[in-house]
Amino acid sequence: MKNLELKIPPVLIFLVSVVGIYNAPAQIEAYTFVQGFTAFIGFGIFVLGVLIGLIGVITFKRAKTTVNPVSVEKASSLVTHGIFRATRNPMYLGMALGIIGVSVYLQSNIIMSLFFLFFYISYMTRFQIVPEERVLTELFGDTYTTYLESTRRWL
Repeated sequence: MKNLELKIPPVLIFLVSVVGIYNAPAQIEAYTFVQGFTAFIGFGIFVLGVLIGLIGVITFKRAKTTVNPVSVEKASSLVTHGIFRATRNPMYLGMALGIIGVSVYLQSNIIMSLFFLFFYISYMTRFQIVPEERVLTELFGDTYTTYLESTRRWL
């Protein structure tokens, strides 16, 4: 399974999850989200996710380090300020919020929505985040280890 580490761009995993939710079997009435303002709430959660992700990308760009998640070894600096004080992975967190937002917006079957959210988080943790942490520990040593201990992986 190590062959999948740092190979598939996270945006593709996000899109697979969203398409899966969109194409999931019809909602089961007992498990659907609360009716009413779901489109508004779902859109708001999605936008929040986009903003969190963009803030992470902008922070990386300002630090002049790579934002390419499949080329972590090209990181030129360790970013621990701004949004990176609250979460080590704001771009991935933003995509997870995007999945939640789409699920709420579409009033998707909650069981399928949770399945795809779990798939996204599990895949990202195992095949993207843990390998990134390994590479960044090699690049930045004790400074990164201290950051790992002081900042949560997701939220």
